[in-house]
Amino acid sequence: MRKLLSILVVVVALAGAMIAIPVFAEDVTAVVDLDPAAFEFPEGLAVDADGNIYFGLAPTGELRRMTPSGEVSSSAKLPAAPEGAFETLGLAFNAAGELFAPMGSFDPTTHGVKKISTDGVEAAVFASLPATGLPNVLVFHSDGSLFASNTLGSSVWKIDTDGNAETWVSDLLLAGLDPPGPFGIPIGPNGVVFDADESNLYVAVTDFHRVIKVPVNADGTAGVAEVFAEDAETLGMSDGLTFDSDDNLHAALLGIDGVSWFSPSGEITVVHLGEPLQNPSDVKFGIGADSDTLYVANFAFLRFNGLVAGDPTPGILTITPSPEPMPVVATPATGDPLVEKLVLVGLALGLMLVTGGGALVHVSRRKETV
Repeated sequence: MRKLLSILVVVVALAGAMIAIPVFAEDVTAVVDLDPAAFEFPEGLAVDADGNIYFGLAPTGELRRMTPSGEVSSSAKLPAAPEGAFETLGLAFNAAGELFAPMGSFDPTTHGVKKISTDGVEAAVFASLPATGLPNVLVFHSDGSLFASNTLGSSVWKIDTDGNAETWVSDLLLAGLDPPGPFGIPIGPNGVVFDADESNLYVAVTDFHRVIKVPVNADGTAGVAEVFAEDAETLGMSDGLTFDSDDNLHAALLGIDGVSWFSPSGEITVVHLGEPLQNPSDVKFGIGADSDTLYVANFAFLRFNGLVAGDPTPGILTITPSPEPMPVVATPATGDPLVEKLVLVGLALGLMLVTGGGALVHVSRRKETV
């Protein structure tokens, strides 16, 4: 799945016109490195009650844990996924501290969501999901139910505490490209997150550079979906989402090597664009003394494959915000007809690429609100 996403970004990088966007990030410092040659590129992030950051290496099924002091170790190794499938996409802890990960095997016996044992040794199927969809990013509601984005569909699943799943919302606003690429694969719902009072679920729709807000009705059903924000220049292929303590929504921008954040009213501020961010796919804040620190999973496909100049430099980085916005030249994601046509060509070549390295990025968020 992420191979296809990487191709979309490659096409954009080759075809898009260069534009200047004001950003607030200034100093970027690498503090921990990952090894691209060992296929160490993460997709999803999760934070436990002790402030440990967990990240999954999508093609290998390995989970790693980073302590608040910065020590990194292997936490679990899930059974290998079938060739071409990805494990450990989005990760989520429930209130009991149990870790869950989606499994996109496309095998009806294993396709769905896995619950990982506390010792990291076992991973049992918690919820089976239709193999026609792709569970990608997970988020828990306070009532214990689990929500999973269906990236290949225009929907979000709701899974009860017994593992029974149903489609919670399905809407054309959540759909990917229509018509899709030559393989018939729309890239729709991706990152999902609830706001502080759980009155709304926010869903990133990668193909259309938008974030959708779905109200949660009093009886727990989905309300009418609406566009919260949409912009190819500042939300290029938005992916993982997370809120800060001031109710600002932060997004990883897979298509333009960036991170943006939104005020509660939907105004967009770009935090950082360009190197060292390389196809960031998820964002999470730490907790406690670390609650003002934003962690970003850097997917880092393009440099590894030699499709963008420069070597991949995966690692854990810190970003210090600038007090004033600076114009930065950036490449837009898909938007004009030429780019969209090239996207279709890129998709046709997507499955031929070799996947590459990745990283975690560590971002200190800007205190001011928009």
